[in-house]
Amino acid sequence: MEIGDIPKDTGGAEKRSSARKRVHWRMLILLNAGEKKPGYVVDVSEGGMQLQSIHSFPTGSVLDVAVFVPDARKAGSYLPTRFQCKVAYQVLKGSEVVLGVAFVGAEDEALQRLRAAMNIS
Repeated sequence: MEIGDIPKDTGGAEKRSSARKRVHWRMLILLNAGEKKPGYVVDVSEGGMQLQSIHSFPTGSVLDVAVFVPDARKAGSYLPTRFQCKVAYQVLKGSEVVLGVAFVGAEDEALQRLRAAMNIS
């Protein structure tokens, strides 16, 4: 999908089944060829995340995402945590792409780190 094919941000509210929290965490989208596409997690919930990047991915794609989750036990430290995510939507926001992704079979340890970080950040 080309950037031109991504709908512009309409500012509409999205529907989620769990509460979300605004964050600014670094992340990498890990591709099969060993490539890493950087970006940020801009909000998070127990069901998924909203990512911001200069890279787009087709809706329905499954991504391997490494998130630098703040360590709830050690201020200033981060725990690289991997999530499999399915792209639910994407919109163009300025020169960047905002991707809404849902977790696919997230491991308990990853979700525990996420919950702990949501309480501190």
